[in-house]
Amino acid sequence: MAENKKKKVKTAAIKQPPLRDIDFQVDTIPSYKGINGVHSPSRNTVTISYKDGKTKLDTLPHEQKHRDNFNQGLYEYPVSLEMAYKLDMNDEVSANMASLINLRQKYLETGDISVFDYNDNDTRFQFYKEAVEKGEIKPGSPYKEDFDKEMRLIANGTQKMWMEEFGESYIDQNSSNGAYYGDKSGKYAQYYDQNYERGRKIALTIGGVDFTQYLDKDVEIPEKGKSALQQELLDPDKEYYNLSNADLCKKYDLPPYDGSMSIQQYQNLLQHTLYCKHLETADEISALRIQADNKAHENIFGEKIPDFRQKQKQEASEFVKNKSALISCAVQAAARDYAEKGEKIPESNDKAYNTAVDKLYTQKYSIQEKDKIYRGYLNVRQDMMPENKLPFNALNNNTKNIIEENKSLWNRVKAKTTYFFNKTFSFDKKESDNKEEVKNQVINPVDKNKKPEYRQWEDKDGRRVSEVQHRKLPDMTKDVIQKPTKSYAAEQKTTPDNKEKMIAIINYMNKINGANKSVNAEKTVADLTKTYGDKALTLLQMAVNEPNNYAQYVGDASLKTSRAAVEHLCNIPEPEKAAEAIIKREISPNYKPELKQQMKDAAQKAKTQNKAPTKNKMKSDFEKYLAAKQNLVAQNDAIPAIRKQVERTAQIGNTAKRKIQPNLLKLKQKQQD
Repeated sequence: MAENKKKKVKTAAIKQPPLRDIDFQVDTIPSYKGINGVHSPSRNTVTISYKDGKTKLDTLPHEQKHRDNFNQGLYEYPVSLEMAYKLDMNDEVSANMASLINLRQKYLETGDISVFDYNDNDTRFQFYKEAVEKGEIKPGSPYKEDFDKEMRLIANGTQKMWMEEFGESYIDQNSSNGAYYGDKSGKYAQYYDQNYERGRKIALTIGGVDFTQYLDKDVEIPEKGKSALQQELLDPDKEYYNLSNADLCKKYDLPPYDGSMSIQQYQNLLQHTLYCKHLETADEISALRIQADNKAHENIFGEKIPDFRQKQKQEASEFVKNKSALISCAVQAAARDYAEKGEKIPESNDKAYNTAVDKLYTQKYSIQEKDKIYRGYLNVRQDMMPENKLPFNALNNNTKNIIEENKSLWNRVKAKTTYFFNKTFSFDKKESDNKEEVKNQVINPVDKNKKPEYRQWEDKDGRRVSEVQHRKLPDMTKDVIQKPTKSYAAEQKTTPDNKEKMIAIINYMNKINGANKSVNAEKTVADLTKTYGDKALTLLQMAVNEPNNYAQYVGDASLKTSRAAVEHLCNIPEPEKAAEAIIKREISPNYKPELKQQMKDAAQKAKTQNKAPTKNKMKSDFEKYLAAKQNLVAQNDAIPAIRKQVERTAQIGNTAKRKIQPNLLKLKQKQQD
């Protein structure tokens, strides 16, 4: 593998973020292959996997975010089952965002772009790294527009990355937590939306920034996730699942139990029903209809057509297996409905059962042979799904127990009496008793002060888990992300007059330089205003009017002209830092910008006072005049001496010229010969 060379990128200075101590353990034998870390809500702990001689400590911010979300009450208030599934998705997205923000902080502190490579062979944050390298975002910029653009990328980029790379692999976890934390009663449905938004803000508020304001859309449950959640909800072993057979069958478009056959036969009928439904929709033309045509052709002409429907039949069988929980729930509800009423559950009835199943497989056929058309109906049950090929035959244990208890006359009488009195009582209840107001409340309380309960293993070598360790990391519950302090829009709004002045300055410079050396005034002013805001005019005036001073301030002696100074100003490295230095004259400490102002102030003061000169002042001025006059006379007296010195130098030069002239002529003649 090629060595990953680190690329250094200059960044602006950044403040030290608030830190906190994070406790964790290191597990030398991860529970699941490929898992970097685990947060345990019940123990309030974080465990990091030990791999290849080093722990993946960059996983800590990720797992700690899970812990923060849970302890802040992510699942406390009632939401629908689908919303609980989506909260679990947002929990995972937010944990990845916390890791990215932690790496962003490292980048701002070190300028090392390679920090976004995360763990070995993990490219989850490449979208952010590439945006930095291309200059599409400016981490650490003080401007709100740059900040919002970066935060929007962090939010939408991380969500998109997680949905594409991890969404399906987390289906089991998301659906399990969705079913576990969701409200099964539906009692608090009127509060679901507000509770969901509350949980979503808990997850997506990271480092002091509410990222819900930057997301273009919410997470979406994939189709496989919806199916998995449905299976979680249709577990017949769950106590909360108590829909009647009629309600369940209406919800999932299944034939309700009519009592014409046994519970076992009803279970088989449901399997045949779902099997045929799948075959009906597997192709544009029903697989059952094609099978009927082929069977009729064989019966009429004695020619057997090869069965090309093996794949469809296998897929239909798998479809039935995947619906096993739904079938078991419907069957169990049918038995429970009879048992609760105290009615005896019907015995087997082969005629009723076979009539119902044969109806599913009886298909119309139509065959044309020359001028003759053969039409009719055929039962293709044995060809498509023989009875001994049904995906499953045994009833679940709950249903078996209901049937066994129902066989007892005594149990049926007890059930009928209980059912009768419950019904009577419900009729006697006052209508007002049913209008009890439902108040929003916590249904999954969290002990926010729970002390972490780390594992203590009794392995002989004692190497299963480490002692509890600690590490200081940025506290993502506080303002880790520095907020912007400026706005391009605000600065541009405050300098419309300045823009006109700047354009006039550049146009005047262009007029002096000529057409061949002109610069685009509009574009230059727009660029300078965007980069420097209200400082742009001052900087431009200096570059145009004082190019030599500008060159001194920026430390570049090659800048000789106004045009060169302006071009340099438009492309100067670290523009904000340079602008501050230029304006404050920090680069040239010998320059005293305040001196000129002091002189102006003194002159203005003298003028406003308008006092008559005193005798001493007049004497002092006269003495200064005499001194200046004497200096001038001295300079004039020195002029004849200087003139004589110049003439003497000229005479010496002429004498030397006369002496060397013959030798030069001889040398020239010799070269010609």
